[in-house]
Amino acid sequence: MYDATQNISALQDAFAGCNGQRRKRQISDRGLDQGGFIGYAFKSTPKKAEAMNCPHCQSPNTREYQKRTSLGYRIFRCHGCKAMFNERTGTPFNDVHYPTDIVMLVVLWRIRYKLSLRDLVEMFLVRGYAFTHETVRDWEARFAPLLTAQLRSKRRGQAGKSWYVDETYVKVKGEWQYLYRAIDRDGNLVDTMLSKTRDLVAAKAFSEKLRSACGFLAGEKPVRSAETIHVVA
Repeated sequence: MYDATQNISALQDAFAGCNGQRRKRQISDRGLDQGGFIGYAFKSTPKKAEAMNCPHCQSPNTREYQKRTSLGYRIFRCHGCKAMFNERTGTPFNDVHYPTDIVMLVVLWRIRYKLSLRDLVEMFLVRGYAFTHETVRDWEARFAPLLTAQLRSKRRGQAGKSWYVDETYVKVKGEWQYLYRAIDRDGNLVDTMLSKTRDLVAAKAFSEKLRSACGFLAGEKPVRSAETIHVVA
């Protein structure tokens, strides 16, 4: 049976994973968040609080300020390189003026419910968040791949050994392509793939992608012989 609570849990884990990723890019010496700092009083990081390594020099020798950024993120100072940083420094969300969970919720609703850009602007305006439809477009382009990667990693090794595969013809950015989809016997999504062709090469590529989603290495055969693929015409 299809269990919606599993998808909700996976989405929550994906949000946390996207928020924790570090962008491999050069960061300013100060590493200040766009929200700005409020206060500079020091305090030692509590033992029970999760310590954060410096994103500049990776040193664990950091101290936390009492105050937080205007968005509510903790502020730290590194004793090694003397740089100041917060919980979003070095992440893809560091230059975003809105909370990470709000940004990811906008992206999720945009993808999941096929809402227009202006519909999302109106929906979040009544919730106290004002941004333009172009901002939604930018967030979708930047963060949808992060959400997709996190959800795919959470599905790895969770699917069953019996897959039902079907395909359909869809238009993507003005071009017609084949969309391959596979679900297991419990109705859980295994993986999807877009292909310009419908041939043996595409079928083999999708098969290898399914094996990878189920935890098999490239070219590795399943330990059990119960793996079955049902092709739905």
